[in-house]
Amino acid sequence: MAAASCAHEVAVAATWFAEQLFEPNDQRSIFCDRLQELLIARYQGHWYPDEPHRGCAFRSLLSTVNAMDPLLLRAADATGHRGVQESFMRCFSDAGEVTCWVSCAPPNA
Repeated sequence: MAAASCAHEVAVAATWFAEQLFEPNDQRSIFCDRLQELLIARYQGHWYPDEPHRGCAFRSLLSTVNAMDPLLLRAADATGHRGVQESFMRCFSDAGEVTCWVSCAPPNA
């Protein structure tokens, strides 16, 4: 998988999480950029535009009131934000659980 083939989908997912978790500031930008890097690295070898359903479970991010996806926490660490896990869990407490699948767009979609 070339990094460019998933860049748009990864950017959309990272931006959505950044907007949910941070006010518009430098921390949001840092988080978004770092999450994109982590997602692209994770998806190496797991991106199949010709078979969009393939590997979709691997490409999910799960957050609940009890646990955060490790990639979200790693991206948040780059911001220097203290109490990240607790504040993120509060952010998603109304939803109870948030699952985000980063899907492949079929070629020529």
